[in-house]
Amino acid sequence: MEKTLKQRMREDLQLRGFSEHTQRDYLMRVTLFARYFKKLPDKLGKEEVKVWAASQTPALSANYRPSKPATLWTSPLSAD
Repeated sequence: MEKTLKQRMREDLQLRGFSEHTQRDYLMRVTLFARYFKKLPDKLGKEEVKVWAASQTPALSANYRPSKPATLWTSPLSAD
C-alpha cells in the first residue's frame, strides 16, 4: 500500500530530527495551505505558495503600514 503524503512528510521530518511539536506544526500548516485552495497539497505549486504566504503575512498585504521603519540589525555599539 502506498503511503500518503502526510505519512511521507512525517517520516521525512522524523528523519531530519524535528521535534514532535515542529512536526505537528508543519503538518498543520500544509493542511491549512491545502484548505485555502481546496486542493491536495501535491497539486499546488510555487505560485500558490506565494499567494498563500502573502495572505498569511500582514507585512505583505497592501493595507499594512508600519509605524516606523523596521530594522533588521542594530549594531551593539550604536548609541541610543
